[in-house]
Amino acid sequence: GGAHLYAVDALTGEVVHHSWVEGAMQPMRVVAREHWLALHFWSAPAHQWAVASVALYRSALDWSAAPVASRNLSLPHALSASFVLPAPLAAISSTVTLRGITPPALLLGLSSGQLAMLRFAWIDPLRPHPESDEQRAVERTLPPYDPVISRDALVYSSYHKQVERLQWIESAPSELESTSLVLAVGLDLFYTRVAPAGTFDLLSSEFNFVALVLSAGGIVSATALMFFLSRRAALHRAWA
Repeated sequence: GGAHLYAVDALTGEVVHHSWVEGAMQPMRVVAREHWLALHFWSAPAHQWAVASVALYRSALDWSAAPVASRNLSLPHALSASFVLPAPLAAISSTVTLRGITPPALLLGLSSGQLAMLRFAWIDPLRPHPESDEQRAVERTLPPYDPVISRDALVYSSYHKQVERLQWIESAPSELESTSLVLAVGLDLFYTRVAPAGTFDLLSSEFNFVALVLSAGGIVSATALMFFLSRRAALHRAWA
């Protein structure tokens, strides 16, 4: 047994990618966002939960070329990988940010009712294999490939709380690029905000605002003093 995984162009209806996931069984849950998609399934041959990821790329990108309509684009180049994710899921989604600059993350609704976040980097097909020195040199920001995703990679956004009978997860962008708003729906409702790459556009609570104000005030005072001295020196030269 297994499952067919299709990626379809929403504009033309053309199948841009098709892959066969060997041994995939129900229950299956899929999430698609931007240029990638992920399928969570039960692997019958391995008797364990797994996730398959597919990322679509253009083989060549010429920034100086004239704009090309979507219907005239060539088929993308697809990369895929499979990982063991030892956790049954009740729902799956992904983070959404205001401008899409922040690296995405999967939002996992565990069967235990907890809400967890998994950075897409952990299931990225570009994760370099340890024996590939060239690929490792290119993809320095990604962790080396490991077929098993440890539970330590999960960030539990719901902390110790549980959402009973979790059914689906919805996310929306906030006014900050680093932050995504998340709503988990089940018998209960759980609302939170997550930062997949950290709050890089927020000042921490330990930031020294007093030092900032004193520094700014010192710069303004020094600028005013230098302006006064330069005007005074120019006046003396004029009368000399």
